[in-house]
Amino acid sequence: MSSKQQTFSQLWSALYAEALKVAEIGKASPTSSSDPKHKQKVVVVLEKVCNTVFGLGTENKAAIISHGDGTLELIVSLVSSTDALSDKKAATGDKQTGSEGQLDNKILVMAMKAVRTCVVRNPVGRLRSRSAGVFLLLKDTLVGFSDDVHLVEESMTTLAAVRTCV
Repeated sequence: MSSKQQTFSQLWSALYAEALKVAEIGKASPTSSSDPKHKQKVVVVLEKVCNTVFGLGTENKAAIISHGDGTLELIVSLVSSTDALSDKKAATGDKQTGSEGQLDNKILVMAMKAVRTCVVRNPVGRLRSRSAGVFLLLKDTLVGFSDDVHLVEESMTTLAAVRTCV
């Protein structure tokens, strides 16, 4: 392994560990799942995942997807650590307005982008998407936020990226 690959591997391991901590904090406490600070951390981590994975070659993407419990699984876990897709909001039609609703929307949009960066030009990512819970994430987003045109568009684009090979 070259020093450049080793450095990248160390960088990814550190990012993965940070993201895992953020996801675990949100799941450990019911109050932190709705905490705006936690939600903002989730957005930042998802942005880091997008920026790190975007533009990598197939071999590097395959390694990242398989790192730890899996990057796609981590993305789904990060979204689950917030209440952005809570059944209560979808069932009652509680589409928040203001900063909390915008933060939930941003979490979902960033999750869609992160999934896309993991599966585009990466057969390993596309094949792993079903077991990672990506389709359930897409379904919940499309059902719960069908009136949000931008989010529906992001979800459908992600679905198209995932479905090219599955």
